[in-house]
Amino acid sequence: MAALRIRKRHLAIAAAIIAAAVCAVAATRFWRDAAPAEAGEEDLQRIVFADGRLWMLTIKGHLLSLAPDEAEPRRSAGKTIDICRLGDGMLALAQRGEVWRLRLRTDGRWRNLPAVPTEGDTLVALGCEGEQAMLVTSRRLIDLQAGTPRAVRLNGELQRLHMATAAPGDAEFAWIGFNVGEWGGGLMRIHRRSGRLEKVHSNRSGEICGGPLNTDCDPVNGIVASPSDPSCAVAAIGMLHMMSHGRIVEVCGTRIRRLYFKALAPQPPAGTLDEGEPSSTVSFFGLALAGGDLWAVGIDGLHRLRPGQPPQFRPLPKFTDRGGYMVSFDVPGVVLVLSNANQRVSLSGAIPLMAVR
Repeated sequence: MAALRIRKRHLAIAAAIIAAAVCAVAATRFWRDAAPAEAGEEDLQRIVFADGRLWMLTIKGHLLSLAPDEAEPRRSAGKTIDICRLGDGMLALAQRGEVWRLRLRTDGRWRNLPAVPTEGDTLVALGCEGEQAMLVTSRRLIDLQAGTPRAVRLNGELQRLHMATAAPGDAEFAWIGFNVGEWGGGLMRIHRRSGRLEKVHSNRSGEICGGPLNTDCDPVNGIVASPSDPSCAVAAIGMLHMMSHGRIVEVCGTRIRRLYFKALAPQPPAGTLDEGEPSSTVSFFGLALAGGDLWAVGIDGLHRLRPGQPPQFRPLPKFTDRGGYMVSFDVPGVVLVLSNANQRVSLSGAIPLMAVR
């Protein structure tokens, strides 16, 4: 009898593994046929559309740019650490010795902005929203909005780990999210006046990876101000490792709520609901605010969220090879690029990156 129970347990475990594999295949079938060309090209960590061009930053710090009518990207000289869209331009950050150099690209030209001493810090993320820009370092929050950098020392030390995304927020809070793949990442709030770091975390079910925002299980891949309340933040969550899970959440003060999720078939046989959310859901790898609407890019396509209206969905378009990078300008107002960078921390394959035009 004991041997029979052990055999049944082994069969159940095997069935769960097979189901997870089936879910992984289903979750990745969207892009496998259009993976980036294996021609020695570098994985992309960030993309921005500004000044009429798509700007792509590689993991190794090479800054590439591509116009919609060009067949191959151009490479800028030197190494770049991070980029973001600032107003109608593109802000690029580089390090020269003990100084961070900032350059703004507008109207076809580069303009140098005031440099920022590193003071021995390492960069965690560059964040822009509208006309606001900031640096989050291992020990400081540096506001770049007023032209002269202003720094607030953090009450703890941050590490970048793999990928980080930041948003300036409002006069009270700034935000930073982390993606460490299968190890989660989560969201942190930075008090602008005091520099106090606060982990934003909620596991209402008490399960191992219960949501709606779990630091240990939820990589954060995008942060924007909430269209309904600029003092709140909206974050995109996406993790693809054997299975897929993700959602869009809103953080207002101490309240964290799900704004949106989409079930992704097939579901595992022993899957459970977490406040109505199934085990397998679409993972999201980008988030933008345009014209009062939220745009989220998931592994299945583009999701447009308008307050008070049903979500709108558009499948991923066809990607074309532009010098070894799979790019699509087919969706009005949006550029999409496939990147393998996320595979460094999870078994995700290529994932879509998004930039709003």
